[in-house]
Amino acid sequence: MSKQTKTMETKIDVMIVGSQKAATTGLLTLLGTHPEVEIQTHTECVFFSKNDEFNRGLEWMRWKYFSGINESRKIITKDINLFRNRAGIERMVGTFPRIQIVTMIRNPVDRAYSAF
Repeated sequence: MSKQTKTMETKIDVMIVGSQKAATTGLLTLLGTHPEVEIQTHTECVFFSKNDEFNRGLEWMRWKYFSGINESRKIITKDINLFRNRAGIERMVGTFPRIQIVTMIRNPVDRAYSAF
């Protein structure tokens, strides 16, 4: 894993995880308006939570989720699938040991009603 990390210029600084309907997309969008922040090009960055994506390697992740971004800025991304995915969290922290994780939670009754 360390070999791949050395060849990849893009580093993820912050990963937002949380339950469905807990305002993770809203937070990502709001943070993305800051001039020193870049966010992913897709709604979810499922690279660490999906085996088939993770097995494609870090350069593929960089191409899919972060093409054309300014890598000198802070990179913030999100994946609600990581909220209950221990293997995905371990992959992410193993790849980017200094990553900061922001967790968003919500009252389960309100969340269920919102999803309905």
